[in-house]
Amino acid sequence: MKLKIKAISFFLFSFIVFLIFISAILPLIDNKAFKSFSEALYWAIVTVSTVGYGDITPSNIYSRIIAVILIIYGLMAMSLFAAFVTAKLVEIIIDRFKEWEIMDNVQNHLIVCGYNQQTQLLINTFLEKKLFPPNQIVLIHEQLTPEIEMLLEKYKIKFIQGDFSEEEILKKAKANEALKAILISDNEISDTKILSTAILLKDLKKDIYIIAQIANPKFQVYLQKIHCDEIVLSKEYNSFLMAKTTVSPGISKVIGEILKDDSFYIKRYYGKKTTYKTLFEEFLKKGEILVGIIENYGRADEFIKEFVEEIKKESKRITEFVKYLEEIKHKELNKVILHPNDTYTVNKFCGLIILRRKP
Repeated sequence: MKLKIKAISFFLFSFIVFLIFISAILPLIDNKAFKSFSEALYWAIVTVSTVGYGDITPSNIYSRIIAVILIIYGLMAMSLFAAFVTAKLVEIIIDRFKEWEIMDNVQNHLIVCGYNQQTQLLINTFLEKKLFPPNQIVLIHEQLTPEIEMLLEKYKIKFIQGDFSEEEILKKAKANEALKAILISDNEISDTKILSTAILLKDLKKDIYIIAQIANPKFQVYLQKIHCDEIVLSKEYNSFLMAKTTVSPGISKVIGEILKDDSFYIKRYYGKKTTYKTLFEEFLKKGEILVGIIENYGRADEFIKEFVEEIKKESKRITEFVKYLEEIKHKELNKVILHPNDTYTVNKFCGLIILRRKP
């Protein structure tokens, strides 16, 4: 593209020089028709532009030959000029798109695979709550639709065009350096793509945190086997919400407020083993309510890492570590227990579901 533009630029420059040269010699070879350099230049420009007013006409064979050459040369020049302008516009557009694909300083970022009506709301939420800066959000989709183009213009996020289930596209999005990935499915057919993408992501980066939205519950088992961190069953969730709203009117609004509100949060518990009642009262004194517990909060590799640190601190024997590894295999990760009884034992490294008081 750049070589073509240079060639066109050289041709146009030489054409301008040619016009000046012709305008200089025409008064010399045909002083009857061309009284001065300015008249000759005026006639040359009018002739080249194919306007041809006819107010000045060559009066001898030599000036007429020059006129024919000028007309042929002018047609070529006009065509190349149009090509030059078009090429520059295309280059500007391509450079603008490339700006969205520049990934030089992107790391520990969020990859969003797939685009539908939820995606814009999702990205908007991330930016409003300042969970990720715009240049740390990478959207991957097969087509650059007008909706996506508006999204890119508005938020200045990164964009990679292509099939997100292909390894090369994920590498282009620097999946090996990403912190989290959201996989969005529209239907049961795209659930297969979600599964294959999750496998590729785990292969590119073992500890990447994956949130997968699927339509068919049967894919949940496969995603769990490859240690997908969060699985959202869109149809099942919607059906459950409709059923609960029918029985308990208003619950959809409650859940909506919980999802939008920052008062609910989850934190990891690093304290000593205690009872739910004791911990509940501790949070109540701070103006916060302990809503529930998440057992085995996190991922298996996190548990192992934390347990190794505990072994170093407390000099536990290797047999205890092996026993712990066996227990992890049979544990249900992220098991939610809402408002357990007072004597429930809260262990270290579990998740605490907390409702903070608004200022």
